[in-house]
Amino acid sequence: MTRTEQPAGNGNGPRNEPRTDPSINPNLTASTSSTDRLPAGDVQLMLEEENRALEEAYRVSKRRLEAMRDVARAMAGRLDLDELLRTIIGKVGELCDCERASLFLVDDVRGEIWSRVSEGTEQTIRLPIGRGVAGSVAKSGIALNLSDAYQDPRFDASVDERTGYRTNSLLAVPILSPEGKTTGIVEALNKRVGPFGVEDERLLEAVAGEISVALKNALLFDEVKKSRAALERRVQELDLLVDVERALAGAESVDALVAVVMERARSLLAADASLVGLVEGASSIAVRASFGDGADRDRLRLVPLGTGLIGHAIAAEESARVADAASDPRHAAAIAGELGLKPGPFLVVPLLFLQGGSARAYGAVAVLRSQGREPFSADDERILALLGGRLAAALEEARRREKSKNEAQLERLGTMLAGIVHDLKTPMTVISGYVQLMAVEDDAKERQTNADTVLKNCDQMTSMIKELLQFVRGESSILIRKVFLQQFALEVEDMLRRLVAGKPGITLEVKLGYRGALRMDDLKMKRALANLAKNAIEAMGERGKLSFAVEQVGDQVEFAVADTGPGLPPEMEGRLFEQFATHGKKEGTGLGLALVKKIVDDHRGEVRVESKRGEGVTFRLRVPL
Repeated sequence: MTRTEQPAGNGNGPRNEPRTDPSINPNLTASTSSTDRLPAGDVQLMLEEENRALEEAYRVSKRRLEAMRDVARAMAGRLDLDELLRTIIGKVGELCDCERASLFLVDDVRGEIWSRVSEGTEQTIRLPIGRGVAGSVAKSGIALNLSDAYQDPRFDASVDERTGYRTNSLLAVPILSPEGKTTGIVEALNKRVGPFGVEDERLLEAVAGEISVALKNALLFDEVKKSRAALERRVQELDLLVDVERALAGAESVDALVAVVMERARSLLAADASLVGLVEGASSIAVRASFGDGADRDRLRLVPLGTGLIGHAIAAEESARVADAASDPRHAAAIAGELGLKPGPFLVVPLLFLQGGSARAYGAVAVLRSQGREPFSADDERILALLGGRLAAALEEARRREKSKNEAQLERLGTMLAGIVHDLKTPMTVISGYVQLMAVEDDAKERQTNADTVLKNCDQMTSMIKELLQFVRGESSILIRKVFLQQFALEVEDMLRRLVAGKPGITLEVKLGYRGALRMDDLKMKRALANLAKNAIEAMGERGKLSFAVEQVGDQVEFAVADTGPGLPPEMEGRLFEQFATHGKKEGTGLGLALVKKIVDDHRGEVRVESKRGEGVTFRLRVPL
């Protein structure tokens, strides 16, 4: 039995121990032996008094057992914590014949005792351990019986002030675990007749033992419920993320991404409107508000950075949850009026993308409800943060795609410029040579021939620039016409001789095995052959043999360009026709062979390569007759 502190002068008087059977108590036998010397009437009175005492003790014991049985039955099977606490409070009030009862639980983590259920109030009362009567019992583990609570310094009158109740007499008993640890305190307030007595103490201590077992089971069940609820919330949040991810995947623009998140936020959080503010430049926020009842009600405003609750969330990189936005000093009433908003409860979270330990703030997403509606909860804030996180990630991905697109466009522009420089070298060389001949040529007819050649190469340069632009844009445009290969071969031979001019160690061999006609774009084919010849000459260095041949192979015509150089380097095998693939050339752009393959592909032909180490390379361009 728990030791009880009994303050002096509490009006309880001495404890009256019930008398017991003489066969059990030898002292009683000794004292009653004197009845032989008392008058018969006195003996009769004493015996009647003894019987009344025994009957009262029996009734008290029976009442205590019945109370224990009633409490055990009432608490049996009750695992819901709130329901169990209400049941306990009701039974304590009945058993102790008092006006009210309350039950406090010990929160060791926070160092507090708390009561979620107390007769006459639905308020949750929290007190530090050691404060008030219940806090003192929680700290000492000793019951307290006060006949006048306000005369005891341990009594905390602030609870009465908060609840509007007047406490007179009070009995507080600790609830002990099997290990002897105080897990709660049960209180009986204001005995209906007189102060609480010893029997009330014993009865409440006995009930506290039953409460301890039921409370342990209920607390375990409450933890299981909380864990299950938390798990269900996580599953719902995962479902939400999957749903949002699918919707975002189908969005084709930033506006579509924003619209998806605004619609989901509005529906999931039962909001009257949703907003997204995105940072524009260094000093502005583009705020978009949506009411969800038609696109005509969407609003868009450009506001200074730092304006309103959205601006605060972006600048401080923190969420804000307020019960009434209109009364918040950060609220931008003028902007809200322009957007057609009349906010009450307001919730905003920043759009932060974390990368490399630093955060990038894209803006903020917010939801609002009209005045008088329920404020947003912590769970609502977590859901909106999930939505905001996905939107921030999607915006970052869109930014990366845009950056990649711009870089690709710059790369294509660089490719075009490099290709122009690469391919203009040949006609410019021809033009330079013929202009020099014109300068020393006296014969007017020969000068005219040279001038025609210059003009023809100028046209070729113009055509090459146009083709390069088409190539960069990924277009395929060739001008197919009937070409007589004997004349074509003479023009190619003349071009090749000028390319090897100045290198006496390199010889040229031309074989024309097919002299008929072929439908092709002769300018582009000549350009492809020039690229192959230049590569061959550079590979051979100062000495070698360059060969050009035209043959019919089945239903195809083959243009072959061969050299006697060192052959293809191993690192270039499999990469010959990739853009920017080059090896051992100081001024190489890696575009020549890529252009060759594209020209042949445009003719629906094929390119074959034969290479032997130390013996040279042969390129065979085959196009259909």
